[in-house]
Amino acid sequence: MKFIVEPSTLRGKAKIPGSKSNTTRAVVVATLAEGESIIRNPLPSWDCLSTVEVYKGYGAEVVSLDKDKWIIHGSSKNPTLPKDVLNTGNSGTTTYMAIATASLIGEGYTVITGDHQIRRRPSGPLLEAIKDLGGEAFSVRGNGSQPVVIRGPISGGKTKLPGINSQWLSPLLINTP
Repeated sequence: MKFIVEPSTLRGKAKIPGSKSNTTRAVVVATLAEGESIIRNPLPSWDCLSTVEVYKGYGAEVVSLDKDKWIIHGSSKNPTLPKDVLNTGNSGTTTYMAIATASLIGEGYTVITGDHQIRRRPSGPLLEAIKDLGGEAFSVRGNGSQPVVIRGPISGGKTKLPGINSQWLSPLLINTP
């Protein structure tokens, strides 16, 4: 059998499904940004909607959650102290992002929890990194898992994270001053 490939032009449109990781990170970045952010083709999964609810607690103004685009007005890297405990549901990415965002707030304490599975997931290395960077962070049960209490602001510096989980690094890269 012989295949012959000749150059040709491709025309048309393709709609790629939204990504949970990208949508979650986009909500976080939109909250920290100044002004209006438009997230196109978001994935409206439970985890992503959990992120939206958590970040409303940090002061994100959610203008629209349409099927094809979400519009969020950000806090200009000045998230507000939540009025209540933040519940991240079953979203590990949201949990770790919320912990790092809490470290930017210089007044009061932020309490973050999640469902029974999230309360078993380790956050100890991220909590230690926040302490290394000048914030306060501890696990209520002393086991490195949720619920956790965070107080900032972090001021920068040096820290180390084990390389076994990128979900601890991404929140620091997005949230650190």
